[in-house]
Amino acid sequence: MEIKLCSFRDQVVAGMMEHLLLNHGLHPRPLNIASHVSLAGAGLWYDLWIPEEEDKNAREIIIEAGHENALHKK
Repeated sequence: MEIKLCSFRDQVVAGMMEHLLLNHGLHPRPLNIASHVSLAGAGLWYDLWIPEEEDKNAREIIIEAGHENALHKK
């Protein structure tokens, strides 16, 4: 099962975080199938989804990268 780890407004930052997770041996869902649009296209977000068993390690990596504010609450 996958859980939503974090969301970013900036596609570049989301891509960097996706690659960071991949480089640490984790398995995020590819961004090209994970983004969502809200409010009739006014708000585009890039979500990173991760297998549930990788959540703890992924959260630590995102926090170390300085993006703890992007994390979703458990």
